[in-house]
Amino acid sequence: MSDIDFMNTGTLVTLGFGGAFVLIGAFLAYMGIKSVVTDLESRNWPTVEAVYLKSEVVKHVRRDDENRSHTYTSYTCDRTYRYEVGEQSYDKVDQIRAGGREEAVALSKDLKVGEKVMLFYSPDEPSLARSELLSPWRNWVWFLGAILFPIFGIGVIYLGLFQAGE
Repeated sequence: MSDIDFMNTGTLVTLGFGGAFVLIGAFLAYMGIKSVVTDLESRNWPTVEAVYLKSEVVKHVRRDDENRSHTYTSYTCDRTYRYEVGEQSYDKVDQIRAGGREEAVALSKDLKVGEKVMLFYSPDEPSLARSELLSPWRNWVWFLGAILFPIFGIGVIYLGLFQAGE
């Protein structure tokens, strides 16, 4: 193996490209850890009684890159709640994924306007509330990316620097 010329443009591009994947992995790890910490902390959050205000069935349409051949449609039921912490009033919109339009409509009819529900809210940031406690295991995809992106980036760097130099 020969010495690596760090002033070579190809070497710098390889380091930059591989390094970008390592940085993306670090960002995904940060987001995953932040999400897990919030999920664990929410288990100790106080509850507040909220009033159900309304729901809306929302159609989401996404097209492929060329915006031609494939259209992806999904639906959510967006439920709005109002709650008070101290003297401050907050609105919370819960976006619930549905398997189709019919399921979203059914979800929108589950609650009656004015019905009371319990929300969990962050005592440090009362505008952050949840209608249900979430499992920290739902964050596995963040950590999968946090592992795979750096491995790919290190592989690019290794192949680009050490294999090309032989």
